[in-house]
Amino acid sequence: MENRVEKLRKERGLNQEDFAKAIRVSRQTVSSIENGKYNPSLELAFTIADFLGKTIEEIFIYKRADEYDKKTCPTNYLILVNPFHKIPEDYFSGLELVEVRGYDGEVFRVEKKAARQFCKLQKAAAEIGIEILLSSAYRSVEKQRAIKEEFTKEYGEDYAERFVAEPGYSEHHTGLALDFVAEIGGKWLIENREIIERAGELQPIYDILPKYGFILRYLKGKEEITGYPAEPWHIRYVGDPEIAVQITAKGITLEEYKDYEHR
Repeated sequence: MENRVEKLRKERGLNQEDFAKAIRVSRQTVSSIENGKYNPSLELAFTIADFLGKTIEEIFIYKRADEYDKKTCPTNYLILVNPFHKIPEDYFSGLELVEVRGYDGEVFRVEKKAARQFCKLQKAAAEIGIEILLSSAYRSVEKQRAIKEEFTKEYGEDYAERFVAEPGYSEHHTGLALDFVAEIGGKWLIENREIIERAGELQPIYDILPKYGFILRYLKGKEEITGYPAEPWHIRYVGDPEIAVQITAKGITLEEYKDYEHR
Protein backbone atom coordinates (compact mmCIF):
# COMPACT_ATOMS: atom_id res chain seq x y z
CA MET A 1 0.00 0.00 0.00
CA GLU A 2 1.41 3.38 -1.00
CA ASN A 3 0.82 6.53 1.04
CA ARG A 4 1.36 10.31 1.11
CA VAL A 5 2.14 10.55 4.82
CA GLU A 6 5.68 11.89 4.42
CA LYS A 7 4.63 14.52 1.89
CA LEU A 8 1.71 15.74 3.99
CA ARG A 9 3.79 15.72 7.18
CA LYS A 10 6.49 17.86 5.60
CA GLU A 11 3.90 20.26 4.22
CA ARG A 12 2.94 20.91 7.84
CA GLY A 13 6.58 21.51 8.76
CA LEU A 14 6.74 18.55 11.13
CA ASN A 15 9.63 16.18 11.66
CA GLN A 16 8.97 12.49 12.30
CA GLU A 17 9.37 12.78 16.06
CA ASP A 18 6.84 15.62 16.44
CA PHE A 19 4.39 13.90 14.13
CA ALA A 20 4.76 10.65 16.08
CA LYS A 21 3.95 12.45 19.34
CA ALA A 22 0.90 14.05 17.77
CA ILE A 23 -0.60 10.73 16.70
CA ARG A 24 0.70 8.88 19.79
CA VAL A 25 3.01 6.31 18.19
CA SER A 26 6.77 5.86 18.07
CA ARG A 27 8.99 7.69 15.59
CA GLN A 28 9.97 4.28 14.23
CA THR A 29 6.33 3.55 13.45
CA VAL A 30 6.10 6.77 11.43
CA SER A 31 9.29 5.87 9.59
CA SER A 32 8.00 2.37 8.82
CA ILE A 33 4.70 3.74 7.49
CA GLU A 34 6.40 6.32 5.29
CA ASN A 35 8.83 3.74 3.90
CA GLY A 36 6.02 1.32 3.11
CA LYS A 37 7.29 -1.26 5.62
CA TYR A 38 4.17 -1.12 7.79
CA ASN A 39 0.50 -0.70 6.94
CA PRO A 40 -1.27 1.00 9.85
CA SER A 41 -4.37 -0.41 11.46
CA LEU A 42 -7.68 1.15 10.45
CA GLU A 43 -7.81 2.97 13.80
CA LEU A 44 -4.35 4.47 13.29
CA ALA A 45 -5.17 5.35 9.68
CA PHE A 46 -8.19 7.33 10.91
CA THR A 47 -6.03 9.07 13.53
CA ILE A 48 -3.50 10.10 10.88
CA ALA A 49 -6.21 11.27 8.50
CA ASP A 50 -7.95 13.28 11.22
CA PHE A 51 -4.72 14.97 12.28
CA LEU A 52 -3.76 15.84 8.70
CA GLY A 53 -7.26 16.99 7.83
CA LYS A 54 -7.60 14.53 4.98
CA THR A 55 -9.68 11.47 4.19
CA ILE A 56 -8.05 8.05 4.43
CA GLU A 57 -8.43 7.69 0.67
CA GLU A 58 -6.47 10.91 0.14
CA ILE A 59 -3.54 9.57 2.17
CA PHE A 60 -3.43 5.83 1.57
CA ILE A 61 -3.50 4.38 -1.93
CA TYR A 62 -4.64 0.78 -2.08
CA LYS A 63 -3.69 -1.39 -5.02
CA ARG A 64 -4.40 -4.99 -5.89
CA ALA A 65 -1.41 -7.33 -5.84
CA ASP A 66 -1.49 -7.70 -9.62
CA GLU A 67 -1.05 -3.94 -10.03
CA TYR A 68 2.44 -4.07 -8.55
CA ASP A 69 5.48 -4.85 -10.62
CA LYS A 70 7.62 -7.50 -8.96
CA LYS A 71 10.69 -5.29 -9.07
CA THR A 72 8.99 -2.34 -7.36
CA CYS A 73 6.84 -4.13 -4.77
CA PRO A 74 8.85 -3.78 -1.54
CA THR A 75 9.39 -6.68 0.82
CA ASN A 76 7.57 -6.26 4.11
CA TYR A 77 10.40 -6.99 6.53
CA LEU A 78 8.06 -6.86 9.53
CA ILE A 79 5.57 -9.34 8.12
CA LEU A 80 4.16 -11.58 10.82
CA VAL A 81 3.71 -15.26 9.99
CA ASN A 82 2.99 -17.65 12.83
CA PRO A 83 0.42 -20.32 13.79
CA PHE A 84 -2.21 -17.58 13.97
CA HIS A 85 -1.25 -15.51 10.91
CA LYS A 86 -1.09 -17.06 7.46
CA ILE A 87 1.29 -15.59 4.89
CA PRO A 88 -0.62 -13.35 2.44
CA GLU A 89 -0.97 -14.81 -1.02
CA ASP A 90 0.35 -11.63 -2.63
CA TYR A 91 3.57 -11.62 -0.55
CA PHE A 92 5.44 -13.78 -3.03
CA SER A 93 4.90 -11.35 -5.91
CA GLY A 94 7.60 -9.05 -4.53
CA LEU A 95 9.93 -11.64 -3.05
CA GLU A 96 13.43 -11.69 -4.53
CA LEU A 97 15.46 -14.73 -3.53
CA VAL A 98 19.18 -15.37 -3.98
CA GLU A 99 21.21 -18.50 -3.32
CA VAL A 100 23.45 -18.86 -0.28
CA ARG A 101 25.65 -21.89 0.33
CA GLY A 102 25.11 -23.44 3.74
CA TYR A 103 26.30 -26.36 5.82
CA ASP A 104 27.70 -29.37 3.96
CA GLY A 105 27.57 -27.39 0.71
CA GLU A 106 23.78 -27.31 0.56
CA VAL A 107 22.36 -24.32 -1.29
CA PHE A 108 19.52 -22.34 0.27
CA ARG A 109 17.40 -19.49 -1.03
CA VAL A 110 17.16 -16.31 1.03
CA GLU A 111 15.52 -12.92 0.50
CA LYS A 112 18.07 -10.73 -1.27
CA LYS A 113 18.73 -8.12 1.43
CA ALA A 114 18.58 -10.67 4.25
CA ALA A 115 21.16 -12.78 2.41
CA ARG A 116 23.54 -9.85 2.10
CA GLN A 117 23.24 -9.05 5.80
CA PHE A 118 23.65 -12.69 6.81
CA CYS A 119 26.96 -12.82 4.95
CA LYS A 120 28.11 -9.79 6.94
CA LEU A 121 26.95 -11.51 10.12
CA GLN A 122 28.96 -14.59 9.20
CA LYS A 123 32.13 -12.54 8.81
CA ALA A 124 31.56 -10.79 12.12
CA ALA A 125 30.94 -14.13 13.85
CA ALA A 126 34.14 -15.57 12.41
CA GLU A 127 36.07 -12.63 13.87
CA ILE A 128 34.92 -13.63 17.36
CA GLY A 129 35.78 -17.28 16.78
CA ILE A 130 32.44 -18.79 15.83
CA GLU A 131 31.60 -20.06 12.35
CA ILE A 132 27.94 -20.15 11.38
CA LEU A 133 26.32 -21.64 8.29
CA LEU A 134 22.74 -21.91 7.12
CA SER A 135 20.84 -25.12 7.76
CA SER A 136 17.44 -23.89 6.54
CA ALA A 137 15.96 -20.79 4.92
CA TYR A 138 13.15 -20.19 2.43
CA ARG A 139 10.58 -22.95 2.03
CA SER A 140 7.70 -23.02 -0.40
CA VAL A 141 4.25 -23.95 0.83
CA GLU A 142 4.60 -27.23 -1.06
CA LYS A 143 7.92 -27.98 0.66
CA GLN A 144 6.41 -27.26 4.06
CA ARG A 145 3.56 -29.65 3.31
CA ALA A 146 6.07 -32.39 2.48
CA ILE A 147 8.01 -31.74 5.70
CA LYS A 148 4.82 -31.88 7.74
CA GLU A 149 3.88 -35.21 6.20
CA GLU A 150 7.41 -36.58 6.71
CA PHE A 151 7.52 -35.64 10.40
CA THR A 152 4.02 -36.98 10.98
CA LYS A 153 4.99 -40.30 9.48
CA GLU A 154 8.32 -40.52 11.32
CA TYR A 155 7.49 -39.05 14.74
CA GLY A 156 3.72 -39.14 15.00
CA GLU A 157 0.95 -36.59 14.64
CA ASP A 158 1.32 -35.07 18.12
CA TYR A 159 5.03 -34.30 17.60
CA ALA A 160 4.45 -32.86 14.13
CA GLU A 161 1.62 -30.64 15.38
CA ARG A 162 3.84 -29.22 18.11
CA PHE A 163 7.06 -28.64 16.21
CA VAL A 164 6.19 -28.30 12.51
CA ALA A 165 4.19 -25.39 11.13
CA GLU A 166 1.19 -25.93 8.94
CA PRO A 167 1.74 -25.14 5.25
CA GLY A 168 1.14 -21.43 4.76
CA TYR A 169 1.87 -20.65 8.41
CA SER A 170 5.65 -21.14 8.46
CA GLU A 171 7.87 -18.09 8.83
CA HIS A 172 10.29 -19.80 6.45
CA HIS A 173 7.90 -18.92 3.61
CA THR A 174 9.04 -15.30 3.96
CA GLY A 175 12.67 -15.91 3.00
CA LEU A 176 13.55 -13.82 6.07
CA ALA A 177 13.72 -16.66 8.62
CA LEU A 178 17.04 -18.47 8.83
CA ASP A 179 18.20 -21.50 10.81
CA PHE A 180 21.91 -21.90 11.40
CA VAL A 181 24.44 -24.38 12.74
CA ALA A 182 27.63 -23.30 14.44
CA GLU A 183 31.19 -24.43 15.00
CA ILE A 184 32.55 -23.76 18.48
CA GLY A 185 35.96 -24.94 19.58
CA GLY A 186 36.40 -27.14 16.53
CA LYS A 187 33.06 -28.93 16.97
CA TRP A 188 30.04 -28.36 14.77
CA LEU A 189 26.71 -28.12 16.58
CA ILE A 190 24.34 -29.70 14.08
CA GLU A 191 21.47 -31.25 16.01
CA ASN A 192 18.92 -28.98 17.66
CA ARG A 193 19.60 -30.73 20.96
CA GLU A 194 23.29 -29.80 20.77
CA ILE A 195 22.51 -26.17 20.04
CA ILE A 196 20.05 -26.00 22.92
CA GLU A 197 22.59 -27.51 25.33
CA ARG A 198 25.31 -25.05 24.31
CA ALA A 199 23.17 -22.02 23.56
CA GLY A 200 25.01 -20.03 26.22
CA GLU A 201 28.17 -20.25 24.14
CA LEU A 202 26.33 -18.68 21.23
CA GLN A 203 25.55 -15.52 23.19
CA PRO A 204 28.29 -13.55 21.37
CA ILE A 205 26.33 -14.24 18.15
CA TYR A 206 23.04 -13.17 19.67
CA ASP A 207 24.68 -9.96 20.88
CA ILE A 208 25.62 -8.86 17.36
CA LEU A 209 22.44 -9.95 15.57
CA PRO A 210 20.73 -6.52 15.83
CA LYS A 211 23.64 -4.74 14.16
CA TYR A 212 22.80 -6.60 10.97
CA GLY A 213 19.01 -6.36 11.28
CA PHE A 214 18.39 -9.79 12.83
CA ILE A 215 16.62 -10.93 15.99
CA LEU A 216 16.50 -14.24 17.82
CA ARG A 217 12.96 -15.17 16.86
CA TYR A 218 11.67 -17.71 19.39
CA LEU A 219 12.53 -16.92 23.00
CA LYS A 220 12.25 -19.04 26.12
CA GLY A 221 9.19 -18.05 28.12
CA LYS A 222 7.40 -16.58 25.10
CA GLU A 223 5.91 -19.83 23.79
CA GLU A 224 2.30 -18.75 24.28
CA ILE A 225 2.94 -15.61 22.24
CA THR A 226 4.90 -17.08 19.34
CA GLY A 227 3.27 -20.49 19.28
CA TYR A 228 6.67 -22.23 19.32
CA PRO A 229 9.19 -23.40 21.94
CA ALA A 230 12.53 -21.60 22.17
CA GLU A 231 14.73 -22.17 19.11
CA PRO A 232 18.27 -20.82 19.66
CA TRP A 233 19.14 -21.61 16.04
CA HIS A 234 16.31 -19.62 14.41
CA ILE A 235 16.93 -15.97 13.55
CA ARG A 236 14.74 -13.51 11.68
CA TYR A 237 15.66 -10.54 9.51
CA VAL A 238 13.51 -7.48 10.30
CA GLY A 239 15.22 -5.02 7.97
CA ASP A 240 16.00 -2.00 10.10
CA PRO A 241 18.81 -2.49 12.67
CA GLU A 242 17.10 0.09 14.92
CA ILE A 243 14.04 -2.13 15.13
CA ALA A 244 16.19 -5.18 15.80
CA VAL A 245 17.95 -3.30 18.61
CA GLN A 246 14.64 -2.28 20.18
CA ILE A 247 13.22 -5.80 20.07
CA THR A 248 16.39 -7.36 21.47
CA ALA A 249 16.96 -4.76 24.17
CA LYS A 250 13.42 -5.12 25.46
CA GLY A 251 13.54 -8.91 25.33
CA ILE A 252 10.30 -9.04 23.38
CA THR A 253 9.03 -10.93 20.36
CA LEU A 254 8.10 -9.66 16.92
CA GLU A 255 4.46 -10.20 17.90
CA GLU A 256 4.85 -7.94 20.93
CA TYR A 257 6.75 -5.31 18.96
CA LYS A 258 4.03 -5.07 16.33
CA ASP A 259 1.35 -5.02 19.01
CA TYR A 260 2.89 -2.34 21.25
CA GLU A 261 4.81 -0.17 18.80
CA HIS A 262 2.17 -0.05 16.09
CA ARG A 263 -0.88 0.77 18.14
